[in-house]
Amino acid sequence: REGAQMAAVDTLKIAVQGRGSHGAIPHESNDPFPAVASLIMNLQTIVSRNMDPQEPAVLSFGSIHGGAANNVIPEHIALTGTIRSFSPEARDLLHERVREIAQGTAEAFRCPIHVDIRRDLPAVLNDPLSYRCCVQAAKDIVGAERVVSPVPSMGGEDFALFQQIVPGCMFWLGVRNETIDARYPWHSPRFTADESALPVGAAVLARSAVLAMEALSSQA
Repeated sequence: REGAQMAAVDTLKIAVQGRGSHGAIPHESNDPFPAVASLIMNLQTIVSRNMDPQEPAVLSFGSIHGGAANNVIPEHIALTGTIRSFSPEARDLLHERVREIAQGTAEAFRCPIHVDIRRDLPAVLNDPLSYRCCVQAAKDIVGAERVVSPVPSMGGEDFALFQQIVPGCMFWLGVRNETIDARYPWHSPRFTADESALPVGAAVLARSAVLAMEALSSQA
């Protein structure tokens, strides 16, 4: 696929600081739980109400840690999550709104909130020339009927780091073969690949390089 193929990846860490007390005397605490509940709900409105509906974006939480006893209000709660986007503009808006909502929540509940957003990976953006060469190479090697264009994925891939240095195109090589039990997804502990597909991948890469050199030579 030309253009955006896989999303930029950011790690989100949020620390909400309250004041603990016994659960029987909540008025002597500054309970961080209501602040966290409000924060999570309000952050979920970023994608639905601040983002262009045609601009893919994801904000998901993966962990919440706070407290150790059923009858004690904790002093602090920590959350972690992930932010996914394709364009730099969408990425910046997501970060900006997370910080703004966290600040507003902190003021409303009188609980200091610290937000840390780490930019882990840029988006995978397939360069037009590399894409055309790759698609043509694949058609030359396996036939046009076996070449399909995948939909963009909100998953991330560190291949994007290479694309920050050299334009390129990321493609997938089919390695599923149920006759040898190669049928499980990538992150499954039972994943295995049909290794007979590996020479096909190598041939596509080699053919792509030849086509790219020919295209660049014609432009010189």
